[in-house]
Amino acid sequence: LSDVPVQYASVYSVNPHITRLSDSSFAISYYSNTSSELLTRYGTVDSSTLDVSLSKSYRYATDYNYSVYSSIVGLTDSSYLLLYFDSFVSVNNTQAGGSGALTVILATIHADSHSISFSNRS
Repeated sequence: LSDVPVQYASVYSVNPHITRLSDSSFAISYYSNTSSELLTRYGTVDSSTLDVSLSKSYRYATDYNYSVYSSIVGLTDSSYLLLYFDSFVSVNNTQAGGSGALTVILATIHADSHSISFSNRS
């Protein structure tokens, strides 16, 4: 392990969440103040060296005021749920001004292409 921390995200990234996918993999979600987006990445940990490898970041939501409130839940070693409040989705036929509608996205990791795809947005 290095004594020097490695920066994997923007200096202004806030509200980080992490979920374990397997003995050696995980997924993270965070809000980036610099781009006003919710981003996700997946990573692996080498059990011998403890080196951490991360995918590139993938945007799953643009901030519309309160989408900074988010969560992440691991499902399998290659899938997880991303949840956030979308303040521009209408609730009961009115424009949501603060907490908005809960949005759930299924993220699937494609290890062979080092990518993440999103589906089942609801």
